[in-house]
Amino acid sequence: MQNPYPTKINDVRPEGHSSLSAIPRFEVGDYDRLQHHWKFDILFDFGYERALPGQLFWGIDTIEVKAGPAVLHPQVRDLNNNLITAQPGILMFNHWSTAPSIGFDADPKYFDLAVDSSIGWGFAGESWINAAEPESHNGGPFSVWASAHPENFQPPQDRVVGSDCLTKIGWWDDHIVINPILRIMRKVGAVPPPAGDSRLVVYDALGNEVGYTPLVTGIGNGGRIALETDGQELGYAGLILPI
Repeated sequence: MQNPYPTKINDVRPEGHSSLSAIPRFEVGDYDRLQHHWKFDILFDFGYERALPGQLFWGIDTIEVKAGPAVLHPQVRDLNNNLITAQPGILMFNHWSTAPSIGFDADPKYFDLAVDSSIGWGFAGESWINAAEPESHNGGPFSVWASAHPENFQPPQDRVVGSDCLTKIGWWDDHIVINPILRIMRKVGAVPPPAGDSRLVVYDALGNEVGYTPLVTGIGNGGRIALETDGQELGYAGLILPI
């Protein structure tokens, strides 16, 4: 599918690097030129496509072009593009054809064979591609994506429901690799009308349900009003209740 959001390019090869004579530096908007040389692709099935309007997902915000060392090193960033360095529960997955089977119920699971990590992976010669001669290859062997938050994540409006996947990653020349930078994105668009039994729910500041339509507010001050359909929160608004 056509990219539903822009993906930037960040070429951090050092000035004067030997590779720049064969493939000049990529600018931020050179997505098509980078794709021509590396033959990568982005899969949206379990990220952008899974998310409902208003929900969060891991999008491929930027692709970093980096020379050496021989490490595939993705990043995860928050809504404001701050690097996430220590947040429990976030795993990144790397698939290739001979990887071991994922040993747990990963979500999402673009491929059954993959290894997980929170820091990245080394690579070897079998993942080399000749990016300077794009007609000589069909892309590299690696596919990288991030884990969703669990379904019971609190508060539910901050849950990341899935991830897009950068696929066909390979390296060239001085271990020049394309690293995916995944950022939390909010899917835009109108919230679809509910298809099941709905109720308007009132939560207090601690996330406890204190009322629903017909509006019985119970106790509590602050929080939010949320629209739920069959137990799934579709949207919310901030609420200040009188004391």
